[in-house]
Amino acid sequence: MNTKAHALTSTLDNTNRRRTTLTDNLTTELVVRAPTAFEISTADNVYMDQEIRSRITHIKAHLSEDAQLKTHGQPLAPLFKELDAFLTNDDNRTWSKLADDVTTHLSALSDKIRNRIHNIVMVEVLTHRRQACEQHEALIAAYKHAGLKVTRLPDHPGSDAVFATDTGEQVHDFFLLGNLKNPRRHGEERCTLELLKKRKISVKCIPGLIIEGGDLIYSTFYKVLFVGEGFRNTDHPAKKIAAEFPHTRVIPVGLTKAEHYHLDCCFMVLSGGEILVYEDAITPSAFDEISQLTQDHRAPSPFALSQSEALNFGSNLVCVDQHIFHATGSLSESTLQQLKTWGYSCHAIDYDALHRSGGSIRCSTLAIRPSVGEHTQ
Repeated sequence: MNTKAHALTSTLDNTNRRRTTLTDNLTTELVVRAPTAFEISTADNVYMDQEIRSRITHIKAHLSEDAQLKTHGQPLAPLFKELDAFLTNDDNRTWSKLADDVTTHLSALSDKIRNRIHNIVMVEVLTHRRQACEQHEALIAAYKHAGLKVTRLPDHPGSDAVFATDTGEQVHDFFLLGNLKNPRRHGEERCTLELLKKRKISVKCIPGLIIEGGDLIYSTFYKVLFVGEGFRNTDHPAKKIAAEFPHTRVIPVGLTKAEHYHLDCCFMVLSGGEILVYEDAITPSAFDEISQLTQDHRAPSPFALSQSEALNFGSNLVCVDQHIFHATGSLSESTLQQLKTWGYSCHAIDYDALHRSGGSIRCSTLAIRPSVGEHTQ
């Protein structure tokens, strides 16, 4: 078979594969959280750490140059000490709490100067939150415009509550509940659990397992659960998960680079079985097993993402049937062309405000499917 004929056959095969999951995907419910819950928080990953350090530096420079503070001769050393404390690993304050603490810490100052300092700190929170909310709303609008079902969960005081996928992942008729690594985020799952109860989806919680939804990717095409193992979960979580899901194939995917701290930061399975992966971010053994899986199912070989695409959250996308929602600029033209060749419609969404807090489109979207009795565990 010549190259063009092979490419055409591959495209047709992928179209037929997507049709086998059409009914399932069209009833997929995309769950998002109220974007007003979002604010920058203490560092959970390298992106957050870099962003927070950058913003603290900006605040200190802004304060040092502020004419009103210079006029009143206010000493800034105590304030800078408070800001620097926010960068330590054991400081779990949110940005809003930091601003409040700054005000309290400098209570000896006049109201005018104290408010001035507070406002300078808070502008960093409010500006970022406004951008994040606008972009998050645009994502929701794009989902709805594509005819997809979207459910918005109630607000939650947790600072990272906008990242809905971290609460877990649906596997067949069960929802594997995550246990978030950062204790400050505990409780974000409450609204998700209430929704799952309404949808009559059973929940599995594995005691002692630390796992986040970003490291869980279940493929309805392969009937396989891919589990990222590395930076934000218990050592070798796939073994414990496989014991709880004996009828499901569980493939552990070792993560090797801290900047790709979740599996969905370097790997994604599309509805037709195509796999996108930044190979350098996973172990060779995992890549070999994934490659063999695609071969066994007559699916295309894993498609290589570049380092730049991975760092820009190219794999952190949402795919429902033929629709792919990805962050603007996260995928190269050659990758987008390949996706179109496979029959996908690609929707680019500006999402850089959320990137600055270490998450993207898939992080912000929890996909659940109706319970259909696919397997009995």
